[in-house]
Amino acid sequence: GPIVDLDFVNISDTTVPDRSGQANDGVGRKGAVGFETSWSPSTAPDSEGCWELGEPELSLKLEEPFTPSTHDDSFQCFVLPGASPAPRYVRAIDFRPQARSLVHHILAYVDTSGRAEELDAADPLPGYSCFGGPKFPPAAILGAWFPGASPLVLPEDTSIVVPENGRIVLQVHYHPHHGRSSADRTEMAVYLDSAARATAFEYLLAENRSFTIPAGNPAFRVRARYD
Repeated sequence: GPIVDLDFVNISDTTVPDRSGQANDGVGRKGAVGFETSWSPSTAPDSEGCWELGEPELSLKLEEPFTPSTHDDSFQCFVLPGASPAPRYVRAIDFRPQARSLVHHILAYVDTSGRAEELDAADPLPGYSCFGGPKFPPAAILGAWFPGASPLVLPEDTSIVVPENGRIVLQVHYHPHHGRSSADRTEMAVYLDSAARATAFEYLLAENRSFTIPAGNPAFRVRARYD
């Protein structure tokens, strides 16, 4: 495929410890779209804390608590309440996992097909199992949360469009520790503009799932491509 030179924003060049003592490395060029990591144990909000960006236009929470497995990783998708009655223009998002110690990461998608609601209705548990992806073609990707992530704030002239009748669907990866689990009702804050901005934002996925880092190599480069 063609080689595309992209500008990026909000990438930190720091290594930030997460709650498990591991590290998240945010390495990028000045100016690429990503998540700036500024979390520290002393300043991270708890599950009842205030939103870092202030009160959002939309605060959406899982409709029912979900308790993941105590022994195996779980990938569960949740359809958040309320379809968009008209196009909405997202300028920023944030997440508040209730069971922070269990949530490995969160991905936020938009579904306009109705498929997510069908899958949810067919699964007896809250949400539906969705390892590998949300099981519908996303109309948009809104962003992600992981330990160390700050709120995603788009550039001033940029927004993500949630189409009319779009439903926000969260894919949550739960990773249990030492056979313990607890109920989670992750909450998402959505900050909106009243009208579309000049530039529509979209995610492009460049991935490489077949690399092996040689032992002892401190600077191994991994290349990925978007087709």
